[in-house]
Amino acid sequence: MSVLVAATNKNLQAEVEGARFREDLYYRLSVMPLTLPAVRDRSREDRLALITRLLGDLQAELPNGPAALSSDVLERLSLIRGRATCGRCGNVLERALILGRGQPAVSIEHLPVSSGPGPPG
Repeated sequence: MSVLVAATNKNLQAEVEGARFREDLYYRLSVMPLTLPAVRDRSREDRLALITRLLGDLQAELPNGPAALSSDVLERLSLIRGRATCGRCGNVLERALILGRGQPAVSIEHLPVSSGPGPPG
C-alpha cells in the first residue's frame, strides 16, 4: 500500500468542474481528504505553538542561534497575517536566528521592519 499526501489552496472539485484539473487525478487524490483551517483562522494559541515548532526546527539547522524568543517577538510573530503565514513566519525566524547568533534570545531588532501584521489573506 502506498500513501500520498498532497496539498493545495485551490478547490479541486471546482477546478475539475471548470476543466482546469484532471478528473481522474482528482478522484485518486480525494480518497481521504483532510481539510485544515488556514493559520490566520486559527487561535492565537495555535499560532504560538506553530511559531515554537518552527523555532525548534530552525534551531536544529542553526545551532548557534538564540534558544528563545522575547515576548515582544512572540507577540509580533503571532500577529503576522496573509496567505503564506507559515512560510513567511519561518523566513522571518530564520533571518532572526542568523542575526541573533550568540544572543540568548531573539529580540525585536532581529526582525525585519516588515514583520508586523500584514493584510488579511
